[in-house]
Order: sequence, then C-alpha cells, then structure tokens
Amino acid sequence: MTDDEQPSLSGSRGMLTSRSTTWLVVAIVACVVLLNVWNTFSSSSKAPSSPNWAGYVWPNAKAVQFVSASVTVPHLNCHATPNARSSAWVGVGGFGSGSTWPFPQAGINMDCIHGTQFNFTWCSHSSFEEDYVEPGDWVSESVYRQGSNWFCQVQDVTSGSDQVKKMNYSYHGTVATTEWIVEDPTLNLKKNTLAKLANFRTVTFRDLSMGPAKVALGKKNSSHELQMQGSSGPVEARPKWSGSELKVVFG
Repeated sequence: MTDDEQPSLSGSRGMLTSRSTTWLVVAIVACVVLLNVWNTFSSSSKAPSSPNWAGYVWPNAKAVQFVSASVTVPHLNCHATPNARSSAWVGVGGFGSGSTWPFPQAGINMDCIHGTQFNFTWCSHSSFEEDYVEPGDWVSESVYRQGSNWFCQVQDVTSGSDQVKKMNYSYHGTVATTEWIVEDPTLNLKKNTLAKLANFRTVTFRDLSMGPAKVALGKKNSSHELQMQGSSGPVEARPKWSGSELKVVFG
C-alpha cells in the first residue's frame, strides 16, 4: 500500500466504515516491521540508529515472560504531514540478527489520512475487535506468555475498554530483547520502502516494565537507546528521558 492508495473515510469521531477499518488495520499490521537487517544498530552513527525505529531496546539475560508500558495517544500534526504513518508499541524479540518476523507486539497505529488523524490498536500480526482510540487517551500496552502461548493486551484506561487476544500463530523466535518503540511502518517489505513518518510531536512511554528480570531506565543507559535515522539525512526521531519516562521526540 502506498500513500496514494488511501481508503475512503466516513462516520463521526474519525471512525472508518467497518470494511475500511478492517482493510486498513490488516494492511498496516502486515507492514509494521521491516526485515531483520533494518533492525540492527548502525555502527556508522555517533548514536545507535535505525532507519525506522526510535526508542529503547533492552537485552534479556533470562527468557522474557512479559513486557509492558503505558502511552498517551499523541495529537498528530496532520497539517504538516497530511498522509503519513507512525506506530508506538512494546515487543519481545524483534531486535537484532536473531530476530524473526512476526514476533510478539502490541501497540497503536497513529496515522494521518488526508489531513485527519486515525488511531488503531493492534496485536501482533492481527487486530482487536474494537481497535479505535482517541488522541489524548491513556493506553496500556503489554505482551505476555502463558505456557507456550503469547497474548496481547491493550487497555484504554480513558475509555475503560480492555482487550486481550491470543496471538494467532506460534512464536518460536528469540526472547533475547524487549522493545519500547515508535516506528515508521513499511509500505513494501520486499523493497524496504518506508511510509512518510507522521509528525507525532512526542510519544511518552510510562511504567516501562518487563519480567522476570528488570529493565534499567534513564540517561545512564543511553547505549540501549535507538534513534531513527537512515544512512544519510537528518535524525527523524530520537529518545530522551524525563526521570523514568521515555519520550520519543519527532524531528
């Protein structure tokens, strides 16, 4: 899907028709992660960088059982980026040469379509039945394992909705990393074509947690930060800390 191929829009509160919603969410989820080669630290930059990820990646000494955080859905600047995309998610095992796709993730897509903001929650490689959230909503994201099964949970604390979904595939990949990421989704996996990044201003991750081990937070662990920057050109998004809160700043 390209920026020129937009679904039709209808309804109040920014809702899509059910058919358009399903089509859009499936397309976005299918394009949400790049190939492994894109998800490795760049050694040519002064700071660790990726062409499509910005945030925090923590290595795990023990097999991870869960990862979580809360995010306030930002108000996008869709005037500046009228047709553009972004996502904010938590995940397990998505980073580095040992990663496979798809992997356990739960998050929010935050998109500008014809200058209007649309937001959808999603579970790794699939969607929730009720997936729409409003700008300003406080949303808790988590993925966790029970036995051999992985689950996604997205709770909109503001509206009171709480959805849990068992992942619709078996994951046998690495659990060597946990991730708290703002992403520029891909449009074409074969060609590694990125969408235009939506101007999300600032995304703040709070209450970052993982288990059974603990994640270390704050500026002193900057070697685990990841900024969004291609092989050439300016930094598009960068992480910064405010105490234990991880902020990812656009531009």
